Amino acid sequence: MNRSVSHTLAVALAIIPLAASLIVLLMTLVFGLGLQCDESCTGEDWHHTAGAWQWEVQPIVGAIVFLSGLALFVSVLGSRPGRAFAALALGALVTFLGAAWTGDNWRDSLERHPPMMAPPRNHPLLRGAGSAALRADRA
Repeated sequence: MNRSVSHTLAVALAIIPLAASLIVLLMTLVFGLGLQCDESCTGEDWHHTAGAWQWEVQPIVGAIVFLSGLALFVSVLGSRPGRAFAALALGALVTFLGAAWTGDNWRDSLERHPPMMAPPRNHPLLRGAGSAALRADRA
């Protein structure tokens, strides 16, 4: 595969985790700053308490994930595979730690979550890894 084709394919693959990170950012903004506990504000825990500090942290987590996705895209665009893998690792780590931190038992029913969590063969993280790997053979 020549350099032009592999670069184009790598950039195209890098768009997928970038879009997924934007979705994470938008979701954390909507829930963290807007909806919060919505109609279930009973005050039993932070999920059910409007104004709890945990709601304000969610957009920060979303911003870190989005900036990682953006860094991945820019790194692939600039043919920097090491930085692309590092951005991918940071974004993945923050995404899964953030999901575990919310405590919504997301691991118990993955089918109710967007394709970002499953199935593995279509996972945006794999697209990012493929994108960075395509650039690694040209570095």
